Amino acid sequence: MVPDTEPNIFRAPDLKEPPSEKFRPFLRRPVFWVSFAAAGVLLILVLSAFPLMTRQAGPAARRVQSKINLRQMGLALQN
Repeated sequence: MVPDTEPNIFRAPDLKEPPSEKFRPFLRRPVFWVSFAAAGVLLILVLSAFPLMTRQAGPAARRVQSKINLRQMGLALQN
């Protein structure tokens, strides 16, 4: 026989008791705001690095296009 002092997991919670930490609303949890801030910082870093990547790709794309143009002109002269 089970003594009455053990908690009954099937009993409904008493509504007069204050809610525990795990039942707080999601947006009030500090872990949510810390992860939200970390994601924002990472997004800012990625977006700030994007113009640097495109600046490096610009001269390489122009060189490739120049080689293609020279090849086309050489083929046109041959024909």
